[in-house]
Amino acid sequence: AVYAIYDSAGVDGEELVLAGGKRLKLGPHADLVAPAARVIVSVVTIGPRLEEEVRRLMAGPDLMKGYMLDCAGVVAVGQTGLAIRDLVEGMARAEDWGVGPSLYPGSPMGWTVRGQRDLLSLVDVDQIGVQLTSSCMMVPQKSASGLIGIGPGYDESQVGSLCHWCSLQDSCWRRRERIEADA
Repeated sequence: AVYAIYDSAGVDGEELVLAGGKRLKLGPHADLVAPAARVIVSVVTIGPRLEEEVRRLMAGPDLMKGYMLDCAGVVAVGQTGLAIRDLVEGMARAEDWGVGPSLYPGSPMGWTVRGQRDLLSLVDVDQIGVQLTSSCMMVPQKSASGLIGIGPGYDESQVGSLCHWCSLQDSCWRRRERIEADA
């Protein structure tokens, strides 16, 4: 994982303005970071080895093993992301601030996957071997990026999600797991 902390200079229309003038076009829901005094940009990955093994298994008679290993990789990258959330929540607590939801290119609506290029330019992804394809997908695929705001204007102590805006909210297995874990 790599992360960087930036002071926020506020929101201008659909853009988050960082101290120093760098701008991220987040789309119509940029207001989600309006309360942020700081933003934490992160990229996590579990690296390429799992994907290489999945490809090997899928090329032979072990399709089910390949599929199950691929699913385990999705869970692993999710767990890595939870460590970043814990870190950000700790930063906010130390300032007696709250935290905003986790945002990433492709969510919320209006922040396209192409926003990945600008987001990844804010952290040193070379440290963890993550690259972007021409279509702005991360390689290794078992990688994730995100942005979380912290500041006195947020009321929550835990990083939230945008599940309530997603068109798959009623059928998403990840959301169902999270709800069951909280119960």
